[in-house]
Amino acid sequence: MASPTDADRANIHVILNRAYAEGRLSQPDFQARSAQAAGAETYDELARLTADLGPPPPGPGWGAPPPGPGWGAPPPGYGPMPYPVRPTNQLAIAALVCGCAQVFFWFLTGIPAVILGHIARRQIRETGENGDGMALTGMILGYVGIGLGVITAVIVIIVIVAAVHDQNVINGCNQAGVSC
Repeated sequence: MASPTDADRANIHVILNRAYAEGRLSQPDFQARSAQAAGAETYDELARLTADLGPPPPGPGWGAPPPGPGWGAPPPGYGPMPYPVRPTNQLAIAALVCGCAQVFFWFLTGIPAVILGHIARRQIRETGENGDGMALTGMILGYVGIGLGVITAVIVIIVIVAAVHDQNVINGCNQAGVSC
């Protein structure tokens, strides 16, 4: 069996010192136990020195509240005040959904996103509901989708016009007096 180390003896001395400071040990008892801890040759001898001390009392402010009037559960009917919950504007939600749905429906849901977003922001200013960020996001997504749709349409028209023009040049329709 291994003998206790100096660190083990120091830990026991700390426990004994704390018990003496808290009044759970008298001075002669503390001195006798400290001497026994210094000469202990087994862990059992160390354990016997602190076995009757029990756990230390709780520190100030951490124990249970003292009994008496004013402590315990509040009387029935006096719970915490509930916080009022502001509802979220439904048109703001619809604007955000329409703005996000442009991924699937291109600019067809962009126009409703912009319209619903403007209406929702006006209602939010008047009623104080939540959802201003959703309405604004739906509007921005709607404007971006409409802009990208217009740019795409212009590019497609330019490509078609250029292709038809090139075909006419190839067929010789651009020569004077030739009708295509």
